[in-house]
Amino acid sequence: MVAVGQPVDDSLFIVADRLIENGRVGEITDVVGTVAVKPLTSRRFTPVATHTLLWPGDWLRTDARGANAARVPLTSGAELVLGPEPPR
Repeated sequence: MVAVGQPVDDSLFIVADRLIENGRVGEITDVVGTVAVKPLTSRRFTPVATHTLLWPGDWLRTDARGANAARVPLTSGAELVLGPEPPR
């Protein structure tokens, strides 16, 4: 049942401290070389550029060889630096 004209409790609309209103989890701020993203609803990886927004379920990858990397500040305050595994 829906009440019309009744006051609504504002606490029902409070957003948590670490949650962004649009639902994103991060943004790619720096890209070197080949970096690709596969959104949750896609079957293919697509090359990314700076300022690409990342959403829950997105996959990121770089080529295994060469200078390929991405910097991704996350909305939680952590920072992800993605790149190939260093030689052993």
